[in-house]
Amino acid sequence: MLCEKILCNLKELADSGDKKIDYVDFEWDEAFKKIHKKTSRGGVEVGLRLEDSVLTQGIRTGDVFYMDEEKILAASILPCRVIEVHVRKDHPH
Repeated sequence: MLCEKILCNLKELADSGDKKIDYVDFEWDEAFKKIHKKTSRGGVEVGLRLEDSVLTQGIRTGDVFYMDEEKILAASILPCRVIEVHVRKDHPH
């Protein structure tokens, strides 16, 4: 399956009804890339060739790539570890 744009986000859909949602997982560092070859959690091979807007907006959890009467193909950004740095308010720099 080839998808070329983000249709909407799951939050924007009033009701997905009985449609099955199949997720495509992305690491955080893949969210701002235009071209992907992935396999969804349901085993569907997906090719993504997204518009230039993804370079600045990125892919977000819930972004819908495909939708029909039976299923929805959506993005899921996987959780990751972060480094948190605290700087004192009185620090000179």
